[in-house]
Amino acid sequence: MNTASTRKIWLLLVAAAALAALALLPGAASAQSPLVFGIQPSQSSANTPSGSSYFTYTLAPGAGLDDMVVISNNGAEQVILNLYAADGITSINGSTAFAAAGDIRTNTNTWLSATVSDILVPAGQDVTVAFSVQVPPDAAPGDHVAGWVVEAPARAGAAGGIGASIVERAGVAVVVTVPGATEPRLVLGGICLNQETGSNYFEIAVRNEGNVLTRAAGTLTLTTDDGGEVFTRHADLGNVVPMDGTLLRLDAPHDPGPGKYVASLSMAQPDGRIVEARSDIKIGDEKVNGCLTVAAQLDEPDEGIPYLGRLPGGGTPWLLLAMLGVLLGALLGGREVMIRRRLKAMEARLHRDS
Repeated sequence: MNTASTRKIWLLLVAAAALAALALLPGAASAQSPLVFGIQPSQSSANTPSGSSYFTYTLAPGAGLDDMVVISNNGAEQVILNLYAADGITSINGSTAFAAAGDIRTNTNTWLSATVSDILVPAGQDVTVAFSVQVPPDAAPGDHVAGWVVEAPARAGAAGGIGASIVERAGVAVVVTVPGATEPRLVLGGICLNQETGSNYFEIAVRNEGNVLTRAAGTLTLTTDDGGEVFTRHADLGNVVPMDGTLLRLDAPHDPGPGKYVASLSMAQPDGRIVEARSDIKIGDEKVNGCLTVAAQLDEPDEGIPYLGRLPGGGTPWLLLAMLGVLLGALLGGREVMIRRRLKAMEARLHRDS
């Protein structure tokens, strides 16, 4: 099978996987049920401001407190959920996500403890769970991010005839600020361009070398190598967890075409500090992924649990996991189809030769 045919098959598989994933969206003809459970701070807690969507505390080293989290079930059936504390990590383009259960990053999850882990939540009801926060005596100044996560048992799903295992999770962030000297300090890596398989986006490695949650906003500019401006676009990076890395991805407004270019990114932190990056970009006739190594420039980011616990606010796009499962199933299925076709072609050639 030639390269062009192979690419067509893979593109068709990706498109089929995307359509199958869309079938999972709420309101679609063959939709799976949307997430029916959630987790949020107790509004009766003296430690949490009314209406807050996440927990935030200022605690000195060695200090602690007790609080409550509310787990809700808006479905028509009871659900048994697993509750666990997770370290906070940074999702692509910023905002807080959570590491998987047992995946230790900053160890801030050990600051949180509850007396229960498996919780039965009746249909249409809420369950309040008490928990404790205990800051270690040697805790360093700055923001320390963790979260409470509730996870339902895995269930089978199907979309477009492709099986997928769906795990539904929801989370709420817990941010503990330890008093002391603070420094917001983002560091940018090189800029690259990915145009492979229909992609057309720039990617920049980002790391927070400071000790507080830090965001930034600015402008990405692409110029020709002789200084002529091709386009500019706004760049907005959400909060990056201290001592964590992620990627900033920015869609290109259009394909600049083959040639030599210079990409420049300038962003301002909330404290006014400017962070910048500049890289040469070469675009050839063949569309390739020029970002295969950018994640290695700073610690490779890990998306962790594919839902976002935004600060402030929170979201639960659990469909991302389902879409990934669907896509993986489609790609593996496509690989098997191509192998079978190659074997048949080989058998046909052997038969003709004999």
